Amino acid sequence: MIQKLIVEGNEGYIIDIILHKMQMSYPEGVNKQNFNQDFLKKGSGIDDALKIFSASLATPDITNIGIILDADDKDVKSRWQAISSRVLKYFPDINLSSYQFSNQGIIVKEDGFPTIGLWVMPNNQDTGYFEHFLASMIAEDNLWIEANQKVDEIYLKYDHLNNIRKQKAKIYTWLAWQKNPGASFGRAMQGSNFDINTQEVQDFTNWLIGTFSFYKNS
Repeated sequence: MIQKLIVEGNEGYIIDIILHKMQMSYPEGVNKQNFNQDFLKKGSGIDDALKIFSASLATPDITNIGIILDADDKDVKSRWQAISSRVLKYFPDINLSSYQFSNQGIIVKEDGFPTIGLWVMPNNQDTGYFEHFLASMIAEDNLWIEANQKVDEIYLKYDHLNNIRKQKAKIYTWLAWQKNPGASFGRAMQGSNFDINTQEVQDFTNWLIGTFSFYKNS
């Protein structure tokens, strides 16, 4: 059994944290030692992630492939088109006609072919990226509301700022105002800053469970 999870940046650490916090095991054949080396494959952007995905499709005996892409400012369906075209190149006989996007992502399970899962950040519906998914785990309190307002004000004042990454600036601002400022996303998630008991995280966890083969006691 060969299982691969492909991400387009450095957000793969969230998988490890969510599995731990949900008290789930690693997928079959995966452990703490080989998680980052063999299971998780990091791209340097979407084009690189798609190249890794194509190489994974061509890997002999591959059984499960999951890929996480950011929607950014694109329609999520365009991400599925990019994935499905590559799947059909390597497996022209596979039937993809019945698969459509939902908030659960897409999981292709067809006899004789590897299981293939696509999750488009943040929620398989909206434009955005990884930090929008993180924001779904933040309580809508006064501090978070204030951080959003302040960053919006700054972006209105300085038009040279990259609007695409505004959500990242909001989360970093909010984290800077916590009791332990300066924590990375990973460290903050391991603590109590982010609440994983949300519908978005549950949907994402269900996608992981559906895409990969887990040990029976997970």
